[in-house]
Formats: sequence, C-alpha cells, structure tokens
Amino acid sequence: RPSIDPARTGFIGHGEGGNVALLAAAQPLPPGFVVALAASGVVGLDLLASQAEPVTNSADTARTAAARRLALAEVLAKATKLRASGSNAAQVETYVSQQRLKIKNDERKQTQAMLKFRRNMLEIVRQTASDDQAQAIVVNMLRQRYPDQDPALARDRATQLTSPWSRYYLKFDPHLGQ
Repeated sequence: RPSIDPARTGFIGHGEGGNVALLAAAQPLPPGFVVALAASGVVGLDLLASQAEPVTNSADTARTAAARRLALAEVLAKATKLRASGSNAAQVETYVSQQRLKIKNDERKQTQAMLKFRRNMLEIVRQTASDDQAQAIVVNMLRQRYPDQDPALARDRATQLTSPWSRYYLKFDPHLGQ
C-alpha cells in the first residue's frame, strides 16, 4: 500500500516469533526494525533437548518425588539414631548436610543422563532423513526409557519429532541466521 512507509515497518516477535523477526532482519531487504522478545538465541537442538520430554507423565513425576522424600526420610531417621547413640549436634548436622548434597548430586546426574538421552534422540531425528526410520528408532528409544508408558504416546512423540517444523527447528541456528 502506498500509505505504508517500509522504512517504518517492522516485526515484533515473541519466543519463536522473535527468531523469525531476527531471520527477517538478516534478509537482503530487511524490515525497518525488529523487536525480539524472548528469542531463544540457542541452537534448536539444544533448546529442544533442554525441555521436558512430553512423554513423561504425572506418575513419573510422582515416582521421582516419592523417591526423593524416601531418601530424605531415611537421612532424617539415621540422624535420629545418631543423636540417640550420643553424636553431638555438629556431627548430626554434618551427616545430614552431606547426605542432602549426595541426593542433589544424584539428581543432577539423573538430569544430565536425561539431557544426554534427549540430545541423542533428537540428533538421530536430525540425521535420519527417512521419517519412518527415524520414527522407529525414536519409538524404540522411548519405549526402552519409559517401559510403563502407553505405546501410542511414543508413536505420537516420534511423529511430532519428524514433522517438518521439528526437523527445521532441530537444524535452526540463530547465530548463522538459518
């Protein structure tokens, strides 16, 4: 429209839309301005790997929380026994602090293992051109990781990960403008 000044027209994008705005700014005929709100700024594979896996469910979350509560209860029970056997407050406090650090370290290791699992799964999708082949591998990985899950959830997730958007986003690198 003749009444629109291209030099004063731009894009405002939030999240993934912020990435789109930045991509538009890198074009030979860029918009007059861009505003990127909460654009990721990281490679798509890294961003997707760091997000929670939607195949997990509340039962998995509840199981993890129950395991943590049980571990803490065991620590507190042992602390009570230490007090009863004559340990002083400093000794008991040191024991409890060490055990809490151990629990946190174990949780960190589990988180790192989960991140590695997701990165490997996403890398397989990224490198496997055949949707059918990539889906079969992803379904197998998810079924091994979550044996109690409904198999339909694993198939749905595999289909989602091989969609054109997911495949594009796995290769998206905001630093390269692609």
